[in-house]
Amino acid sequence: MVHHTSYIEEEATMSEYPTDETLRLVGGCERFESSLRLIVSPASGSFEPATELMNRSEATPIQVGQVVGRVVGTGGCVDVTSPFTGSLDAVLAWPNERLVKHQHVLVLRSAS
Repeated sequence: MVHHTSYIEEEATMSEYPTDETLRLVGGCERFESSLRLIVSPASGSFEPATELMNRSEATPIQVGQVVGRVVGTGGCVDVTSPFTGSLDAVLAWPNERLVKHQHVLVLRSAS
């Protein structure tokens, strides 16, 4: 039997694993609560990040509905908007990178 270890398991420290506070029993099932949120591409095409992301500093604030970039494809130009409020943790898509629909673009860290 082969055990597959994910990148997250290899890189995580013990303090990054869920604690009793983040795991709750809900209807007999475990529920994991995370402060990280993913913003995904609404369409396929070439990604153009918003100017403020190109000149970002650590923990750049992002608001609900804020345009964080655009995807330009055969269907035209589609805004990538944030459905969450938080601070920018990581940019996962490069300028002019070809994206598929629902591909991860940004990681936000929520305040809660």
